[in-house]
Amino acid sequence: ASNIHISYLHTMQDSSISMGSNSDDYYFIWHPQKGLRKIVSPRGYVGITTIEQKNAHLILNDQGELCFTDMDYKVLKKLNISFKAVDNGMYLPDRGMYITDPKTKHCYYISTDIGITDVTDKLPKLDSIVSDVIFNTGVDGIAWRQGKLYHPQKGLIRDFVKEGFGELRYQPADYIVDNRGHIWLCNDFGLYMLTITRNKFKQFFCKPSFIGYGNSYRNILIYKNEIYANNESKGWVKTNIDGKDSIHFLIPEKYRKPNANYALKRTRSNYLIGSCNIGYYYAPLPYNVKKLKLAEFDTFRLRDCTWDIVEIQQNRFLLTTYMGLKWFDLNTEMIAPFKQYNSYPELASATILQILPDNNHHLWLCTNKGFYNYDTTNGITDRYSSDDTGSHYIPSKEIQHFYQDKDGVYWLATTDGLIKWNKKTSKSVLYTRIDGLSNNNIYAVYEDDYNKLWLSSDYGIMEFDKKTGRVKTYLTEDGITHNEFNRVSHSKDSAGNIYFGTLNGITVIHPKNFVSDENDRKDCAFIVLTLFQKFDGKQNKLIDGTSNLFADNYISINSGDQFLRFDFALLNYDDPEQTVYFYKIDGIDSGWNMQTERTLRFGRLSYGKKVLHIKAQAGDGTWSKNELVYTIDVIKPFYLRWQFMGCAAFVIILIVWVWLSSRTTRLRRENERLDRIVKEKTKDIEVSLQQKDILMKEIHHRVKNNLQVISTLLDLQLARTTDEEAQKAMTEGRTRVHSIALIHQQLYQNENITAIEISAFVNDLFYLVNSIYNKPERKTELKNNITETWLDIDTAVPVGLILNELITNSFKYAFSIGKNGNIEVNLTKDIEGYILQYSDSGPGLPEDFDLKNAKSLGMIVINSLTKQLGGKLSYTNFGKCTFIITFMDATGRRLTD
Repeated sequence: ASNIHISYLHTMQDSSISMGSNSDDYYFIWHPQKGLRKIVSPRGYVGITTIEQKNAHLILNDQGELCFTDMDYKVLKKLNISFKAVDNGMYLPDRGMYITDPKTKHCYYISTDIGITDVTDKLPKLDSIVSDVIFNTGVDGIAWRQGKLYHPQKGLIRDFVKEGFGELRYQPADYIVDNRGHIWLCNDFGLYMLTITRNKFKQFFCKPSFIGYGNSYRNILIYKNEIYANNESKGWVKTNIDGKDSIHFLIPEKYRKPNANYALKRTRSNYLIGSCNIGYYYAPLPYNVKKLKLAEFDTFRLRDCTWDIVEIQQNRFLLTTYMGLKWFDLNTEMIAPFKQYNSYPELASATILQILPDNNHHLWLCTNKGFYNYDTTNGITDRYSSDDTGSHYIPSKEIQHFYQDKDGVYWLATTDGLIKWNKKTSKSVLYTRIDGLSNNNIYAVYEDDYNKLWLSSDYGIMEFDKKTGRVKTYLTEDGITHNEFNRVSHSKDSAGNIYFGTLNGITVIHPKNFVSDENDRKDCAFIVLTLFQKFDGKQNKLIDGTSNLFADNYISINSGDQFLRFDFALLNYDDPEQTVYFYKIDGIDSGWNMQTERTLRFGRLSYGKKVLHIKAQAGDGTWSKNELVYTIDVIKPFYLRWQFMGCAAFVIILIVWVWLSSRTTRLRRENERLDRIVKEKTKDIEVSLQQKDILMKEIHHRVKNNLQVISTLLDLQLARTTDEEAQKAMTEGRTRVHSIALIHQQLYQNENITAIEISAFVNDLFYLVNSIYNKPERKTELKNNITETWLDIDTAVPVGLILNELITNSFKYAFSIGKNGNIEVNLTKDIEGYILQYSDSGPGLPEDFDLKNAKSLGMIVINSLTKQLGGKLSYTNFGKCTFIITFMDATGRRLTD
């Protein structure tokens, strides 16, 4: 059957295989004993789905009749329907068929056991503009219709059209289901992947398709098979833990206070007590709304929020707030300040989230200024934070929750990541995104019975393996209620269920459902290079070197070509926008650098060979299977190589020899005839002038080369300098040296060795400064309005330095990150001299800025050079900020002296 066109393979219950093409009028069945049979497809059938478990077909013919047939298309049963059905399009084996009554527009689902169900009311509304295509996804009875997902009982689950994928309403050209349960759809607009997974999580108080705020939950309490929580906007809510009971809002409308409904606790006397932004609710349990009380505090506002309520003595509570600790007496309904801060007065203005006990019943305060120990008799006794040293150091000071395991190790949930801290040995380890976490802002940490920690964060729930450090992240597509969780919004019941509050309801984890099954884990993918470009100085453009880099993983660049661009991607189609990329250069970076952008750019690398490493981490925490490794060889410029030095010496000797030879020849012929002497002298004068030009060009060349050496020395010193002010000064000094070098470069490259063409110089200077200061996310353009203008060298050097300072200041101060910048330069000449106008699109100088008395080095340089040119400096800011500099060339300055 090697010449058969095969587009599908179906395995039947009797071990036979059905194969063929949807475009052919026949198909084949192969059986281990019966061999291969060719079966002609019947005429007049418009819809066929295979029921593999029954070795049968479910067929809709062109008469609108439904037939149940065997694999030879022998009719076993005709389904009795009272209308001529219309085919709805696309099918998968063992997933049933959808048909429509064209008169009533009712839609019916024909199951594989030949049951007929009217699902019209369960389907999303029909879009009559496009073809009505319905198919069963095979997960929990969920079906697809015109870009929408629906459930027979739950109704509409997701509307991709409203989410911006309007093209999905049209009929797919084809679709398949891969071995991981992903549904792939293709149409004229592209290829789409849909993943529908069975939800291992349980949800409470969640609003489907909820966007925004108003359904956020804090402080979760489990009491007698009921869940109590604080809805930030509406106060207390409760529901049955088995989900059979409906949601009850416990605070009557007249008592509800907006926002800041955070704290919620059960007291020793079996009262329910919770906070709002003006006081406290409390009521006995079982809850009785008639006994609900509100203790308001008109004169003592608790900064809108009480995070936690801790009962120290019966009916006497410590309150954790935005502004330290407070005492609250439920009997008297009075609040008093906490005074036992002892050696830690900073706590009086700290945000204190929770007070929790460790395994030895010692109380700990989780705050934004450290991890504090609290003694009920003596008050605050100790602190651990990143501001402390020695045995009191831990790598964060914003602690949001903690858990102490059976080995005595503390696991701290912080804004900087997850900390593993052994208090006895004073050793700590910080786990961050580089170690696989989906987010560094961890709100809570709980351990299950399977040696796994469960972390709530600003981006999903993480399952952390204590032994291996491996992390798996769960997001809304995995069944949690929201990707963003809340502080002080978590709990664990006696059955081991873990509760986390989010911006949209509460997510519940039963760890037994997540017992490690490596087959369920998403495969990690490869990271690949998609584009490599480098700047070619000779061609003055970027060239594509991707294919060459694929071949040998080696990059060779010259000193003038120092701009490299790498584009790469992790071949992972599951939530690719959450992929994080890491890179480092051996010998330059001490650790990995992290970024979310898929592009890496380099410029001005030091000379010599270095190795670049690139890897990636998917949104679920898994790392790429491979690492991109490239060798970059930055070749020294020719003037720094010994070969150049030898050639230069040879040229100088040659010039001296030629000059001596010419002079000797001239003296030997002095006694010849006068006419020949005159001719010979004329020839000598021409040769002398030619040699003068050569020498002058060589001098300018040597000056330019020496300036380049100075720039290189500054580069080397800059690489070794860590002080930011020193780096800034050396970078500015380097651009000034480059500016003068550009002038001498033009002098030896042009025929005219006494003057500079200023328009071309401005372009070269702009490109130079742009390569040093510009940011990848910002595009800066130059509008050079200067016509061809030649300035003498004594004028060009100061003008070049002035322009260097102006352009450098534009890049450093005028252009905001993420916004494009524009620079415009004009040069005109009048009777009195030249007028240079320089403008940029920045906000300009402050209104009170004094140009003449400016203390910045750049403005001092500009003022000094303007005076040197016999000119004046002024500034305007009408629509755009503009510097106006009038000056004279060397001839004009001599006439005015």
